[in-house]
Amino acid sequence: MKNALFAAALCLGNLSLAGAAETTPYILHVAPNGNDQWSGTLAEPNETQTDGPLATVARARDAIRQRDERLDRPVVVTIRGGTYFLTEPLIFTPADSGTAQCPVTYRAYPGEKPILSGGRTVERFTKETGNLWSVEIPEVKDGQWYFYQLFVNGKRCTRARIPNRGYLRTERTLHERFYYQNDDIQRWTNFEDISVVLMHLWEASVHFVDELDQQKRMARLNSRIPWGGFYPPWERHQRYYVTNVLEGLDAPGEWYLDRKSGRLSYYPRPGEDMATAQVIASRLPVTLIELRGEPAQNQFVEHLHFEGLSLQHADADLSRNVINSGQAAAGQRAAVMGIGLRHSSFRRCEIAHVGEHAIWLRTGCQDNQIAECYLHDMGAGGVRIGEPGTAASKAEAVERNTVDNNLIHHGARLFHGACGVCVARSSYNQITHNDISDFGWIGIAVGWQWGYQPTTAHHNTIDFNHVHHIGHGIMSDMAAIYTLGISPGTTVRNNLIHDVKAYPKYYNKELITGGGYAPQEASGIYPDEGTSEVLFENNVVYNVDGRCFGINYCRDNTLRNNIFAQSPHGLGLNIADAGHLQIDAQRNIICCTTPEILFGAWLGKQVMDNNLYWVTSGEPPVFSGRTLAQWQAEGYDQHSIVADPGFVDPAAGDFRLRPDSPALKLGFKPIDIDAAGLYGNPEWIAMAENLTQREDDPDPPPRWPEPIDEDFEDSLAGEYPVRATPICRGLTRVHITNETSAGDGRQCLKFIDAGGVPETFCPHINYQPNFKTGPVAFSCQIKNPSAAPATIQIEMRDWRQLSYRVGPSLTLRKDGQLLAAGRELAKIPLDQWITLQIAFDLGQDAAETYKLTLITPDQPPKTFTLPHTTPDFQILTWLGFSSLNDAKATFYLDEIRLEQE
Repeated sequence: MKNALFAAALCLGNLSLAGAAETTPYILHVAPNGNDQWSGTLAEPNETQTDGPLATVARARDAIRQRDERLDRPVVVTIRGGTYFLTEPLIFTPADSGTAQCPVTYRAYPGEKPILSGGRTVERFTKETGNLWSVEIPEVKDGQWYFYQLFVNGKRCTRARIPNRGYLRTERTLHERFYYQNDDIQRWTNFEDISVVLMHLWEASVHFVDELDQQKRMARLNSRIPWGGFYPPWERHQRYYVTNVLEGLDAPGEWYLDRKSGRLSYYPRPGEDMATAQVIASRLPVTLIELRGEPAQNQFVEHLHFEGLSLQHADADLSRNVINSGQAAAGQRAAVMGIGLRHSSFRRCEIAHVGEHAIWLRTGCQDNQIAECYLHDMGAGGVRIGEPGTAASKAEAVERNTVDNNLIHHGARLFHGACGVCVARSSYNQITHNDISDFGWIGIAVGWQWGYQPTTAHHNTIDFNHVHHIGHGIMSDMAAIYTLGISPGTTVRNNLIHDVKAYPKYYNKELITGGGYAPQEASGIYPDEGTSEVLFENNVVYNVDGRCFGINYCRDNTLRNNIFAQSPHGLGLNIADAGHLQIDAQRNIICCTTPEILFGAWLGKQVMDNNLYWVTSGEPPVFSGRTLAQWQAEGYDQHSIVADPGFVDPAAGDFRLRPDSPALKLGFKPIDIDAAGLYGNPEWIAMAENLTQREDDPDPPPRWPEPIDEDFEDSLAGEYPVRATPICRGLTRVHITNETSAGDGRQCLKFIDAGGVPETFCPHINYQPNFKTGPVAFSCQIKNPSAAPATIQIEMRDWRQLSYRVGPSLTLRKDGQLLAAGRELAKIPLDQWITLQIAFDLGQDAAETYKLTLITPDQPPKTFTLPHTTPDFQILTWLGFSSLNDAKATFYLDEIRLEQE
C-alpha cells in the first residue's frame, strides 16, 4: 500500500512551496469522506468506492514516513474542507522532514477550509426551568473527561463566574491565603471545583480553595500566591474573581460543568436555539500539533510546511495540580509546539478557540516563518519565540524566525498576562507588519532578562506593526511594545500604536502625579529594566492613557523621529540610571493633553535636542517640573521648540504633517503611517479594520485609606513582610523572625544591614496608607541590639508631585540618641523594646507640628511637640523604616499601628 500511495500522484498547479524544486510533486489527499485504507491519490472516492482520499492527516503523515524510496520530489498533502476531530495530537518528528529541494507541505485544498479540532460536539440539550439548558455527559460523570472551554456557534462561552463583570476585592492577601470581605466567598456547590483568579497587576494566577474559614473570612489556597501578597504592595485590597460556580450561572453565555453528575448547564445568549446550535467542548489538552525534534542530539524537524489549515478547540489546563501564573503566561503551553523545528512555516493558517498560546517556537527552532496567519480567541498569547533561559548550545538556540503579516487579536482570555507576540531569549527574529489588538497586558514583548546581565535576545526587528487596543484597564505596568535587557541591534521602527489603557496601580491616580512611580501605568512603548542599545525610530503613538514612551532604568538607547500625541504625557521615567546615558532623544514630536510633557526623575546624561513640544490646550509644557527655559539651562533641548506640529487631522488619527509644519525645519522626516500593519489582499487587510474590540474593564473605585495593624504573627519565619514594600540590595535583608518579639507575640521583623551597599536607605520597607484628612495616630516598638546596633530612620511623607514633603521624621542613632527636628531628644536603651507614638492632624488647615511620645522600660513617658520637616505636609502617602548604616548592623521592629481616629 505504501508504494501505491505515490504511484498515481497528481499535479496541482500554483503550489506555494518555499525552496521547492521545479518538479511535479507527489500528492496525497485527505477528506472527511475518506478512508485510511485507501491510497489517498484521489481527491474524491472513485465510483466503485474502492479508492480515494485518506480520512486523517495522521495517516498521510505515516504514509510519507513509511515510504520506501528516497524523497526525490516535493510532497503535498491536500486536505479537503470539513472538520477533523483529533483524538490525539499530531506529532511530527525528524522522520517526517522534507529537504530544501523536496519539502513536505500540508495544505488546504484550494478554496476549502479544513478544521483540525481538538474538541467534540455536545448534543441533545434539554430545557430546564428558567433560562438554563443542560445535558448529561457520561464520560464526565465516569471521570474520563473534564473540560475547561465551551464554544456555542463559534463563540467562546464563560465559565460561570462571580462577579459577572469586574472584580471582588480581598481584605488582605498573605502568602497562600487571603481574607475576603463581607460574605463574598461562600461554600458553594462542589466547592472543591471552584477556581479563584487573582490579579497581580502585571500577571494573574489561578488557584483552588483548600480551606474556608467563614468565621475569619479566610480562604486558604492550594498554592502560594505569586508575590506572596507582600509585593507589589500598591493595592492591599487585591482584585479577584471566582469561576466555575454553579450559583454564578446567571448570565447569557455562561456555563457550568458538574464533575460529579456529568451535567453541563448553559445559559443561552439571545438568538441561540439550543435545538440547532453547534456546541463544541474542548477534548484535547492544550496541544494539537507537536513538532518534536531533538536539537541537543542534532535531530531536527525540517522543511515542513502548513498552509491554509484551521486549528481549533485545544483545551486549557486549569486542573488542580497545575500552578497557572507567571509573567507573559510563561507557564502555559501552546496549540502548536515546536522543538527543533527548522526551515519550516505556517502560512495562511488559522488558530482559534484555543485554551493557551497559539504557537510556541521553543528550543532549537531556527529559520521558520509564521506568515499571514489568523490567530484569535486564545486563552493565553499568540506567538511565543524562545525560552526563558539561555540555550545550552548553538543547536539549541532559537534564532532567525519571522512573524510577518499576521492578524492576532482577542487573546489572554484565561491567562490575563499573556502577550500578542513574546520573544524571550532569542535573537535575529523579525516581527513585522502584524496587526495585534485586544490583549490585557502587552502587544509585543521582546527580551527576558531584567537588568544589565548578559542575555541572548538581540538583533530583533520589531518594525511596521500596528498594535492597538491593548490593556483595556485590566493590567498595570504594561505597554503596546515592551523591551527588556541588553539588546544590541534591536530596532523598534515604523510601528503604529494607539488606544492603550492600563489598570492604575495607584487606582485612584491621586498619590503621585509626577515623580517616582508613574500613576498612569500605560505606555505606548516601554523600555523596561536594563533595555540597552535599542533604536526606537519613526513610530507613531497616540491615545495612551499614560505616557507614550515610558522608561525604566536603561542605557544607550536612541529615540529618533517619533510622533507621540494625544496622551497625557510624552515621556515618563520610572527609575533613573544616573550612571549611564539612558536616552538620546532627537527630532521627535511630542504633543500632549497635559502640560507634563516629561515627568519622572530625569537626571543628567540624557541627550535631548531638536524636538518639538506642544500642549493641546496651549499651556506651557513642563519638563520634569521645570519650564523650558529652566530645562534648557540644564543643557537639554538647546534647539528644541514649543509649537503646534501641524498635524493634518489628529482627531481622526491622521498624523501626517502639513507642508508648513515647524517640525520639518528641525529635521523631522515624515512617517508613512499607512505602511504599518497588514499588507496584501484587500480582504485580508479589511479583516483587521472591521474588528470589534472588547469592552474596557469598569473603572476601579477610589482608593480608600489603608490603616496598619501589623504584629507579624500571621507570617512564617523567614518570609518578607506583607503589605509593605521591602527594598534590599546585596546581602541586606528584611524578614520575619522568631528570635524575639515585643509584647505577647512570638515574632517580629528583623532588619539586617550587611554594609558595603551604596544606597543610604537600604534595607528599608515602606507602607502607603493614603490618609488625607483628620487626626492620625501611629505607634511602633523597636529593639536595637548592642552587639551590632543600627542607625534607624522612621519617616512619613506627602508624595503628591515631583518632590515629596516630609512630616514626622525620626532618627535613632546606633549610640542610642533619638533625634528629630535637628534636636537630640533622649537617650534610648539598647537591647530593650521601646515604644514610639506619634500623633498629628492632616489637611490643608492642620497644624504644622506633631506630638512624639517615647516610652522606655522603667521610665515615665517623654512627650515632645515638634515641627514637620516640610511645612506644607498635608496628606500621608508613605511611611518608611530605613537602615542608615555603612557597616554591619541589626534592629527589630514590631507592633506597627497606624490609624485615623
